[in-house]
Amino acid sequence: MSAASSAIPAPPTSFKKPCASEKTGVLNEEKLWPLPLTAYEQYMWTDDRPSHPMVFCIEVLLEGTLERPALESALKRALVRHPLLRAQIQKRFARQPAWVAADKTPELQWFTPIEYKNASRPPFLNLRNEPGLRMWAVDDKREPRFVFQFHHAAVDGVGAIEFIGDLLALYAQQTSAEGDEVPELEPIDFEKLHLRGKLGFLSRSRGDWIPGFARYTWENISQFPAALVGSKQNDEPSTRGIPPYVTRILDNTVLQAVKNEAARRGVTPNEIYTAIMLQTFARWNETQRAGRKPGLLRLCMPISLRSPELDDCPSANIISYMLINCPRRVFDDFNETLRHVHRMSLDIIGTPNGPTFVRNLAFLRKVPGAIPFMTNAPLCFGTGILANVGDVRRQFRSRFPLVRGRVKAGNLVMAGLLGAAPVRRRSGVATSVGTYGRRLFINMNFDRHLLSRSDAERLIDLFVSGLMERVSGEKIVPGSNFSSPK
Repeated sequence: MSAASSAIPAPPTSFKKPCASEKTGVLNEEKLWPLPLTAYEQYMWTDDRPSHPMVFCIEVLLEGTLERPALESALKRALVRHPLLRAQIQKRFARQPAWVAADKTPELQWFTPIEYKNASRPPFLNLRNEPGLRMWAVDDKREPRFVFQFHHAAVDGVGAIEFIGDLLALYAQQTSAEGDEVPELEPIDFEKLHLRGKLGFLSRSRGDWIPGFARYTWENISQFPAALVGSKQNDEPSTRGIPPYVTRILDNTVLQAVKNEAARRGVTPNEIYTAIMLQTFARWNETQRAGRKPGLLRLCMPISLRSPELDDCPSANIISYMLINCPRRVFDDFNETLRHVHRMSLDIIGTPNGPTFVRNLAFLRKVPGAIPFMTNAPLCFGTGILANVGDVRRQFRSRFPLVRGRVKAGNLVMAGLLGAAPVRRRSGVATSVGTYGRRLFINMNFDRHLLSRSDAERLIDLFVSGLMERVSGEKIVPGSNFSSPK
């Protein structure tokens, strides 16, 4: 997600280009299932556990009045377009696990404002028993919202936002006033689901990717990063589960300052965020360890492998990871950190080196028990995760009418979108940044077995403070002014 706009060129395929009549959204269910899991999907499913579920939450903040029949109808129709969100996993004897049609489809559940405020963490989402999507509607007259829980084995963050865009478009088609502009749905090609795990292997001669693959694989397996240091005051994990992250929202002044600083330095805003996050980890660990500086830090960053060839693919996982290793001699100085991040980004994003992580998973899967061994090993593979979803509105496939730069979906206006990636064991935090309505949204999910919510608040404020100080020379008072809308 961090490089949604930096996609690897499309590989040639043996699939013929469907004509318009073939792209009508009619799905032959018997032909699709069973659909074997990709290596990345199997990795996410294998790493799933009740203590650290591989699910992520997204909240869609709204203005307007929810119309229940229209919303329930829109959900059913959107699910038809995205089969993996209504599928479950079947483990087959002596064969790779596969997606099959779920026994039940996701249903819309309704919350009152009080129920939502007091909601505890949803039960573990077991993909062998139910599909990888849950949805709640909070029927609040002042601050209505949709709340989604997606399983990362079924879909990545960009795919989840694409699904939400389709849902909003279908809702708008039923609730728009006469004469209003109504969003149209783009056609979906279900055959493209067979390509979702093949990117990075087709159209690339071995000479293109083997040198980088060997170099980065050795770099990542020959050293292990420092874990994020937990709080000594942390008590039992909280059962509060919705939302599972802390949020800061910065206005357009800060957003423009970030863009200006990136342009001045000849880098991208994402590289600014990345360098500051690495320094945030260093400052946090140094503080928790009474001045002792950490060793190697590693930031895991999802990067999109989407290409124009897959524009009409249903929601799925089409990503890899860029692992940014940052030694102490680098993260001590911001300019050195930024140069290091910039070089890594140029060498990996949009190049044959981009799929290195998923290539490794594909090779590991050929060794029986290798992926379970990897996910259960008592090792830290990443200090933390940072995902950049970019401009949220650009991830929607439909074109919506706008109200002050915000999406209008029938009788609703989307005021914002919050969400953060899941946190695997020993990875501390997962932070997502994205822009919408000329504001910068920062959401941080955290390991409740390692950090308390107050720790997460201090950590996200440390990141925001570093960002503000870097781009505008300002400092913030932790916990003030930048809080999630409730």
